[in-house]
Order: sequence, then structure tokens, then C-alpha cells
Amino acid sequence: MKADAKQLTYRILPPDSAAIDPEVFVAFTLDGDEVEEYRALRTQLSLRWFENNKSLVFTSARYGHGTSHAVANLAILFSQIGHKTLLVDANIRKPMQHDLFRLDNSQGLSDLLARRSRGNQTQKVRGFDNLHVLTAGTKLPNPLELLSIKSFWEAAEKAYDIVLIDAPPALEYTDAQLIASHVGGGVIVARKNETKTQEIKKVEQQFDIAKAVTVGVVLKEF
Repeated sequence: MKADAKQLTYRILPPDSAAIDPEVFVAFTLDGDEVEEYRALRTQLSLRWFENNKSLVFTSARYGHGTSHAVANLAILFSQIGHKTLLVDANIRKPMQHDLFRLDNSQGLSDLLARRSRGNQTQKVRGFDNLHVLTAGTKLPNPLELLSIKSFWEAAEKAYDIVLIDAPPALEYTDAQLIASHVGGGVIVARKNETKTQEIKKVEQQFDIAKAVTVGVVLKEF
């Protein structure tokens, strides 16, 4: 039996590359404890969720707990093992993914949902052929009505193997809860010594109300 060499080839960028923000560290190295922790997380999500589902929303209790960085690193890792991966920046109020991946954000998710643009607004990430990013696009004061368009999430799942969604903090906005109601599951990103246990429970309750599964809690120490 011959192994699929393509699946085992992990592409990374040169250490001095400016194509992606250094905080998306898995794009630059295959070694280190942090990389292994994210690989372990990828494995757990693959077994517990992505065997039967395609989309997953990531949120936190408050801003500053590291959700955007966690999703960005995971998106790289899923794309490295051959999954056609879409990273959606649904944090339209305070987007970060266009900065992390050095992408144009003049148009994106909000423009697509509001029908202000035509065609495919996703952008391929340089150096990672299987990774596409849909940036947040034009900032809107209240994007909830747009994010409730279920047909968009269904279309994304048809076009991609994995859809990772970066959402605003769940205790500050209800965006994550709304998206979770469409995709069925969510992950809570917590920061060590900052996120309170009670806050995590409140986010879990929001997912319960949305009839969505809390797939896991990711504890970040940095």
C-alpha cells in the first residue's frame, strides 16, 4: 500500500516572510510545544466534530482573549493536511483576519451578504493552496440581520471541507450565538487568569439556547 505523499507534505513559510503575521506561528515552523498543542486541538476537533460536520464558530467571553489568533493558526493546520479550508471573519465590528493574513478588506463578508458585491470575495492565502479567507468587509454598526442569512452558511459548507468562523465575544454581542444556531456548534476561547469560569458557563448557556453544541473550551496562556 502506497501512502499519499501529498497529505503528508506540510508547507511552511520562510522565517523572514512578511506574507502572514508572525502571531500565526504555525505558518512558519513545524516544531515546538505550541505547535503540538494546536495539532492536538486539530485532532480533537476532527474526531469530535468534523467527522460529521463542516462548520464551527469560535468565540470568547470578552475581547482580548485570543480568538482570532487561535482560529488563524487552526485554519493553517487544517489546510496543511489537505482539507479545503475557509476561514470566515464574522467579527464585522472589529475584524482581524485581514491584518493577520495581509489581505485586502475593502470588500468581504458584509458586502457579500448585503449584496454590495458580485462574485467570489474569498482570497487564497499565499503559500497555502488549500486555505481561503473571507475577510469581514465593510464595517457595519449592527450586522446581525446579515449574519442570519442561513443560505450563506449552507453554501459555504457545500464549497469547502472545513469552515472556521471567527466571531465577536459572546458576552458583548449575540453574533456568535446566532451563527452557532445555523452551524450547530461552537468553541469557546479562554485566556488563563483572565476568563472567569462563570463567563464560560454563560457562553455555554447561549449555545444551549441556540440549540448548538459546545464542542470545547480552548485555554490560552498568552
